Amino acid sequence: MNTYKLAGKIVQGKLIIVLSLLPSAILFAKEKSPKDKLVEQSFINQNPTYQRGTSYKIEEKYYQLLVQSFLGANDLQSALRVLEDAVRRFPQNPKWWELYGQALIWNNMGAKAGEVFYEGYKNTKNKELAQKAFEISLAFNRIDIAKELMEVVSVPPDVKVYIYDQLGDVEGLLKFLYTLKTKDMLLMRAEILSALGRKKEAEETLYEYIKLYGKDEKSVLLLANIYYSDRKFEQALKVLKDFLPSAKEDNVEFYRTLSDLAWMLQDYDATALASEKLISFSKGEATDYIRLSEIYFRKGSKRAVSLALEGYKKFEDMILLKTALYYSYALGLYDQTVAIFKDHRDKLQDDVNTVFPYLLALQQLGKREEALEELEKILAKAKAPELVSFYIYSLVEVQRVEKLKSALKEYEAYTRNPSVAQAYAVAYIFLQQGQTALRYYKLSGSKDPLLYADIINVMGMEEEAKAIKLKAYRELTSDGLPLDDLEKLRIYLSLAMEFENPEVFERKLQRAKGVLSDAVWKDIYFVYLFSKEQRERAILKQRLYKYPLKPWMWLNLALWQDDRYLVLQLLESKLEALPIRDRVEALRRVGQPRRALELAFKGLEENPYDYQLYKQFRDLAVQESNKVSLEVSHQRRDAYGQFVERLEVETKLGDTNYSVGFRSSTFQPTYKDDQVIRQKVGGYQAELYLRRRFDRGYIGFGIGQLERLRSVTNFRVFGESYLFSGLSAGFEVGYRQPSTESLYLELGGLKNYAKLSLTFTPYSRLSFYSSLELSEFYSQDIKRLGTGFYTYNEAQYKLRFGYPDYTLRAFFSYGNYREKAGSKGVIDQLSPFTIFRVLPENYFSLGLGFSFGFEHKYSYTRFWRPFFDASLAYNSLGGLGISTEVGIGGAVFGNDNLSFGLSFSKNTGGIKETVIGPYLIYRYYFR
Repeated sequence: MNTYKLAGKIVQGKLIIVLSLLPSAILFAKEKSPKDKLVEQSFINQNPTYQRGTSYKIEEKYYQLLVQSFLGANDLQSALRVLEDAVRRFPQNPKWWELYGQALIWNNMGAKAGEVFYEGYKNTKNKELAQKAFEISLAFNRIDIAKELMEVVSVPPDVKVYIYDQLGDVEGLLKFLYTLKTKDMLLMRAEILSALGRKKEAEETLYEYIKLYGKDEKSVLLLANIYYSDRKFEQALKVLKDFLPSAKEDNVEFYRTLSDLAWMLQDYDATALASEKLISFSKGEATDYIRLSEIYFRKGSKRAVSLALEGYKKFEDMILLKTALYYSYALGLYDQTVAIFKDHRDKLQDDVNTVFPYLLALQQLGKREEALEELEKILAKAKAPELVSFYIYSLVEVQRVEKLKSALKEYEAYTRNPSVAQAYAVAYIFLQQGQTALRYYKLSGSKDPLLYADIINVMGMEEEAKAIKLKAYRELTSDGLPLDDLEKLRIYLSLAMEFENPEVFERKLQRAKGVLSDAVWKDIYFVYLFSKEQRERAILKQRLYKYPLKPWMWLNLALWQDDRYLVLQLLESKLEALPIRDRVEALRRVGQPRRALELAFKGLEENPYDYQLYKQFRDLAVQESNKVSLEVSHQRRDAYGQFVERLEVETKLGDTNYSVGFRSSTFQPTYKDDQVIRQKVGGYQAELYLRRRFDRGYIGFGIGQLERLRSVTNFRVFGESYLFSGLSAGFEVGYRQPSTESLYLELGGLKNYAKLSLTFTPYSRLSFYSSLELSEFYSQDIKRLGTGFYTYNEAQYKLRFGYPDYTLRAFFSYGNYREKAGSKGVIDQLSPFTIFRVLPENYFSLGLGFSFGFEHKYSYTRFWRPFFDASLAYNSLGGLGISTEVGIGGAVFGNDNLSFGLSFSKNTGGIKETVIGPYLIYRYYFR
């Protein structure tokens, strides 16, 4: 079952890969600074005389992104190299000259900046460049340039006088400016001081300006720029944020700078405020939409998607379209994810990273077949390892066995890729081929403990797998229910159903409803119901939730209800998608034991530690094989001892459902207590029987001969049938059969009886057994001795399946016997007493037992191992009742079993006596 949990766990992890592969421009956007504003402006508010073609625009955009990334990373040297190339390639764009000059200023290369602005002016005739060239020319005493530009830019009369009178004297210029307190002169002084790298004086000048005239956009931006160039980023941001209450709608450069710097410093509230303002002023850029979309995504808001789509519609930036797709999936808006992809298929279908959210969304919506069809179309064009692994997972998810097998062959070469190898491991878990799954798991280099646990669980190492899962569960529970992490929550619930109290688990499951996707939640819920054997509830909820039960669930129900028609349908249509143990049981139920045996054998090749599958194989092999059994034992009671040799041969009659058998027991007395038994009695019991097998069970008839004190012919009819829902019934009717209820009955008596037994196995670990027997006892010369009623009831719980299969049991037995007075027939000659009791006394017994390994006593096994049984009981006749047995057994030639053992019992029935019995048993199975 665990296979189906394993496909969902890998599929959810794709989102992390997708998001980590977002185009680099988004990463650049996170690092933008105030320096970026000039880069951003290169693509808006262009000089109307500057027109670019489409290819030119694309090339310029790459330069823009490159410069922006270097500036955001404070790598001015790299930025300068790119800008130097940009002005050569795009000499008609004034913004590149402006940005190049500004970057030189940031790098304290003011003199060269002036030359760049001047050269830019000559190329573009842009007056803004002329103004900057003029101001910096004055600062660096390039009066020759300043003089040339005086006729182009607006120069106050006093500055003109100063230039003509003090040609080339910068300090004189500053000295002159220090004498002026007008707004323009103070701002000019601050700009020149900043350009000269005299940041402290520039800062003081600006504070003087603010004191006299208050804050405005120019002064705030210049002050922030000074702090930024000194790497006082937080202080620069504070200056900008303090100006917010006074900012006006036309302060676009201010809001742009605030957004850039706040984003770089991860002040998302300030970023959102600034970018929202720019968008509301119709001044927003693609960067603003990218930033706002991510901020709202972090908050879990659906507006993240609508903003990204709005930005894409306005700027046709693919980053925004992909962002909308990724975020819609991550926020659980699966319908919107599918709609976005289908609306823009031509732009998205060639990118592996945009295909994944689309396919995953289809799966989350329950449209697994559509997702598979889409994936196959995409795979036909490009066989990327990521797509191959996703295809394998998808085939597992929809349980398309034939396609999966074909894909596993077709894409074998891709298993050198770790992700593909891991997908193969999951696929072979689904196919229940544990050894192969383990090989690909090792090839993948995966360290996923839960995947490893699933593999060894399929192989039959259930206890080891459970220990790994328990450790993982305990680690997850330390942080409580992880409602904020969908994949972690899915894993947690998948583990918790195995280890938590059902009431506690169901409360947690209800809390997860609405958090997990509907399909994932239902998968977990129905796996839980079936794991807890709550089939009636599963049927009810299936109708309520309209949940499409998986094939293994239908087979589980069909076996439980013994619906053989449905079992046959599932075997014909979904055979390899079904759990192998259930497949074997289903084939046995519908009368195909040989096919079941072959399937179990193949399954054990891949899953050699699967004890339950091995038990199925062993039981089928025993059932379908001819067999010879020989048992030699010595029974020593308190008053009597004898060797017993039992021989049984059973063989099938060709390919029919009939088998014929012969069994015999010979008795050779070895010891007697003369005070209890007057004579030793040998003899034998032999029987020839015929058995007919049916789909649900068998029926048989036997005729035999008992030879002890007298010779008696006897008969027996017996049978067993599976009824429904884990309940089986057996019966046996005997006429003049041997009786072992007491020593006297064993040596000289017999009985007629009718016996009914019921076995109920609600699930594999727990079973109940109950039998009732009514008997009429006779001596072997057919003198009626009395009647009896006997019942034995047992509840058995298997602590583990693999060897040692520790099993606990509780039992109760009761016997009620009514003995007829008078002659005991030939039994009278056995007793030295005139008056004695032949039948047991009335009694009851109640006790507990423990055992393991008894398949090594009765059936062929692969290994020699010991077996053991012990029980303690209260017996109403003798007080404490004790029983124990110990032995060892295993194969000699491979298709046989040899076991040695010793049994001991005291006060276990209606006779107060001790019985010791060493024994040897050999069984040989053949076709």
